[in-house]
Amino acid sequence: MVITTIDLLNYLRCRRYAALDSRMSARQINASSQDDKNLALKCLSVKNNYQSIMDDDDSEEYVQKKQMHSEITAKAVYAIKTVAFAKIKALYPDVMWSQNQKISVNFPTGDTLSARLDLMGSYSDTIYAFTVLPVIDKEMIDWKYSLGKTKQPFFIKNEQGIYLYKKNKISPTVNSNYSIRLEKMTNRRSDSGRHFYDLAFKTYILHKLYPHQTIKSHLVMLNHQYVFDGDPLHDPKADYNLISLFDVSAAIVDQTEAIEIDLYRMLNHINLNDDSPCQLVKNECQKGTSFECQFSDYCFSHIPKVNSIFHYFQQHLGFAEGPKKTDICHDTYDLINEGVVDMLDVPISWLHREKNLMQRYCVENDYTFINKPKVKAIIDTIRYPIYYLDFEAYPAIIPRFRGEIPYSQSVFQFSVHVQTTPGILDKDNPKTHFEFIDTAIGDHREELIQKLLVAIPKGDSSIIVYNKTFEKNRLLELATIFPAYQQRLNEIGSRLFDLLRVLKNDYDFFVARGFPKEVADSYNYYHPLMCGSYSLKKILPLFEVGGYDGLSISNGMSAYLQYARFSDIEADERQETINNLLAYCKQDTYSMYIILKGLENMI
Repeated sequence: MVITTIDLLNYLRCRRYAALDSRMSARQINASSQDDKNLALKCLSVKNNYQSIMDDDDSEEYVQKKQMHSEITAKAVYAIKTVAFAKIKALYPDVMWSQNQKISVNFPTGDTLSARLDLMGSYSDTIYAFTVLPVIDKEMIDWKYSLGKTKQPFFIKNEQGIYLYKKNKISPTVNSNYSIRLEKMTNRRSDSGRHFYDLAFKTYILHKLYPHQTIKSHLVMLNHQYVFDGDPLHDPKADYNLISLFDVSAAIVDQTEAIEIDLYRMLNHINLNDDSPCQLVKNECQKGTSFECQFSDYCFSHIPKVNSIFHYFQQHLGFAEGPKKTDICHDTYDLINEGVVDMLDVPISWLHREKNLMQRYCVENDYTFINKPKVKAIIDTIRYPIYYLDFEAYPAIIPRFRGEIPYSQSVFQFSVHVQTTPGILDKDNPKTHFEFIDTAIGDHREELIQKLLVAIPKGDSSIIVYNKTFEKNRLLELATIFPAYQQRLNEIGSRLFDLLRVLKNDYDFFVARGFPKEVADSYNYYHPLMCGSYSLKKILPLFEVGGYDGLSISNGMSAYLQYARFSDIEADERQETINNLLAYCKQDTYSMYIILKGLENMI
């Protein structure tokens, strides 16, 4: 058996995983090459910067999106490796380097441990190992621990510009959370910890191959302070400032020593070959995260798809038997392992949050809850003509245009529907619907801004969005990059009206209008079919069935993945993709109109 880091991380989840994986492999299902497994951790990192692709019911669509996601990640990693190789070679001119180096060693059991290093070099008695991650470095740089009354960084930049981790031996008499913070940073169950674990696994192999050499393990990450100036002569794909280097050798020493123990634990799970049900553990199953177990649907198949215990708001805080802090509090996963899986399985006496009681009442009585006075109060602030606005943006791993940073949400499309008076809005009327999409390869953001300012003229009328943080931030970014339009873009940003807060809540708004605090704190709308979610795709079917049915693109991730393929597809296919993107974005703004109209009818 060939064992990679991702294999080890997966097989450690529980004793059941190995048996299930063996049965899938025997049926030639989910076959993955070794290189696919080596890319897996990098793809997980990118998913966290984008959004999860694990929410698709259509298995074909899921596979297609996963493949496109991997292709985009692979291209970005290749570009980062190109910069990294040039920069590292300049820093260490005497070192002999190799790229994409496969390393492997035989384990005593006869299995082979295998990994791939993006860059590997040797000089004198030292081996240099570099792993490239398409991940922003800010979390690593900001990671600190307390030392007495001060905060100390884990990584300090040395004279060469490399962030160096120095192991700190702290006296027991000094008040510090150093060990706790370090354990959290390197925990294999966390996003950052998996990368440390991956390096520890590679370092373990290197120690077996070169037992008398010093191993220096590094991470290459994206510099969060990098801003592309738009000059082709300073393309980010050739700019040393695009990346940051981290020497984490001292941080993974303890993990490296524990790798062998984990390997034997993994092999024990394989030898047990037991696929009978076992306890579900949140930090191992990782349900709902980018590192969700591939057998999650199977192991959680007894959990209802509609109105399960997971759909209670704030269920991660558990359910207390009484209102006192000393009362027993039951963890959600403990309850699930005891057979409490449905919303109605939880004793009602354990529901002390008003929001949970509201959910419970709606589910038990098939009831749609709406706080009409609150909804009316906030809707009454809307000013006509109404502009329904939606942006689509591409979170480019490598910045593409002037003023962008790694993972900038680069706006490439908008849709605006205009409703001049209360009543009917024609979805397809060119007089009341405006749209723009970047159909060419190049920077067309200024053209997008100009078209947007025509679609939404000056005034004080409302611009309705859904979850306004996204549109607000995109407007602020464009205003910064294009100062000539700053005043108008900021004016548009000041007029944004968030439809989500009509459905959910806006505590400060309602308190300011005299609502009691407990009423202001409660949610405004709930339907049993929402299953704890206020996403636009969950809400629309409650007011109109079939809105996104038949669309080739039906969610934001599909949109930017299709847009990212523009440069790789033929003209006919590109035009079809453009039409699909326009239809999707148009549906988003029209959906907001349908929801608002439905709420107005209810009150």
